[in-house]
Amino acid sequence: MTATTLWHDANQSWLDRHSVPPTHDLLIQSVASLVSTGTERLAIRGELPPDADQTMSVPYMQGSFKTAFTYGYSLVGKVIDTAPTYTRLSNALVHVMHPHATHASVGAEAVTVLPPTIDPARAALLSTMETVVNACWDSGVAMGDTVVIFGFGLIGNLLASVIRAMPGVKPVIHDHDPARLDAAKKAGFNTLEQSSVTAYDIAFNTTSHSDALQHAIDITTTDGRVIELSWYGQRHVTLALGAAFHYGRKRIISSQVSRIPAHLGSQHNYTSRKALCLELLEDPAIALADNNSLTMPFDQAAAHFNALRTQSQNLPAVILEY
Repeated sequence: MTATTLWHDANQSWLDRHSVPPTHDLLIQSVASLVSTGTERLAIRGELPPDADQTMSVPYMQGSFKTAFTYGYSLVGKVIDTAPTYTRLSNALVHVMHPHATHASVGAEAVTVLPPTIDPARAALLSTMETVVNACWDSGVAMGDTVVIFGFGLIGNLLASVIRAMPGVKPVIHDHDPARLDAAKKAGFNTLEQSSVTAYDIAFNTTSHSDALQHAIDITTTDGRVIELSWYGQRHVTLALGAAFHYGRKRIISSQVSRIPAHLGSQHNYTSRKALCLELLEDPAIALADNNSLTMPFDQAAAHFNALRTQSQNLPAVILEY
């Protein structure tokens, strides 16, 4: 059997056909995978930090960010072959952290078995939903809090939908892109310009822009919390942290999905977080706005990534279909 995998180097992206490696425990035929546009665009542009091979590598990644590499971390597929010990997983729909490829040969411990009722494209959002859940945990958002979210891309959209489901919390959206703001309004969210609130208990920044981070700091209240979800790569960020920041006792909190917040260590682990995220993804109230995702055949993936190298505008999340 042959498989096709998406590869990148500093100049181009391409699809490579190759023999499927020996089955570890499970052989998966891909159905859908999510392109995390912000991170993956930094990777193919060579804008990751020097230690990226240690800090940013993903399971089953091939190559090196400094030469040629495969990447991707949210793939959904069907188990089509197993080692004898794992025949119970035959034909199961599973999620796995794996680069974009038509097939994945993985260990059984690497997969999450999905409910048979879930839409595979929706399940491909599982890794992003884990980011959203971690951000909510890091923020300590509670009933009655005033919340503003900077950026209405994929993460901002899911985050807003999850927080809106909490009693007494009505998140406000800000985005420089008029189309995204319009999508937020159509989805029933107020925008920062429409809001009568002047100081927010919690602000989330999902934009990867330092001016948005500064704006978030400036409009949080005394003892307010700013949750930074952006990944800046090698770019430096300059902030004005004068008297209003210090006397206001404002906090900037880094939220990163690779670890469960320490204060929840006895309540949650990676398995329970995934179960919670799947429950949220099966909730029809947790919805994506119309312009925040699109599907694309996998055979167009190389062309899409080559275009990403020069595009800087806000783009929807892309779900590759196999």
